[in-house]
Amino acid sequence: METKLPPFFHNLFDPSLPRLGPGSAASTRRALKQLFPDGIPPALRILDIGCGNGAQTIELAKETRGQIVAIDNHAPYLEELVRRAAAAGLTQHVTVQLGDMRTLELEPASFDLIWFEGSIFVMGFEAGLRAYHSVLCDHGKMAISDLVWFDEDAPAECREFLEQIGACMMTVDACLALIRSCGFEVIDHFPLPKTDWLENFYLPLEAQINLLRTAPRTEEEHTVLDFAAQEIEIYRRYLDHYGYEFFLMKKM
Repeated sequence: METKLPPFFHNLFDPSLPRLGPGSAASTRRALKQLFPDGIPPALRILDIGCGNGAQTIELAKETRGQIVAIDNHAPYLEELVRRAAAAGLTQHVTVQLGDMRTLELEPASFDLIWFEGSIFVMGFEAGLRAYHSVLCDHGKMAISDLVWFDEDAPAECREFLEQIGACMMTVDACLALIRSCGFEVIDHFPLPKTDWLENFYLPLEAQINLLRTAPRTEEEHTVLDFAAQEIEIYRRYLDHYGYEFFLMKKM
């Protein structure tokens, strides 16, 4: 079931933020290198699903010089991506499309690489694997970063908060088994470093929270800001128990 975001959500996750989720240019490059250890082939057709404001899209364009179709359901994020691509001299490599990943109509075997960086939760891990398997060409590759449990002993406070935000999390091993059952071969996987959360995502987000608190706010807006601040605190307390894992795979 689709969750309707409060209108203030996009004030908090403003397009101008460096990125809209945990990650880094280094992690994107590492994922690419592990997908293509012998070098990136020319003229890759890449689908970047849930691209947000394009932090990873720009890195993909720099590293591959392929043709990227970047899809998101929030137009201001796509506008920011277009601006960033132009500033980086990469306009010819990036095409943006407004759309919902759950309802896209794409030709079979139309992409060589599909990229879900921190976005597959919108439709669910298994649903995303099954929906986009046919969109890849033969032996095409897919990269997914998603929220996982690093162990099964997380304290109750941690589990209850993540359940409250609707996180449907599995262990790394469970994800790997599901990838294989959906018709993919696992190439590699790795956890995002803690700096991808604390420095690259949460530090700018905290600054945005503090900035928004300087103006009068409604009760609902205060609730959104308080919840975001609580999310950051929960991660700082329990960062050894959960995080993002990058899964790299090939269509069988």
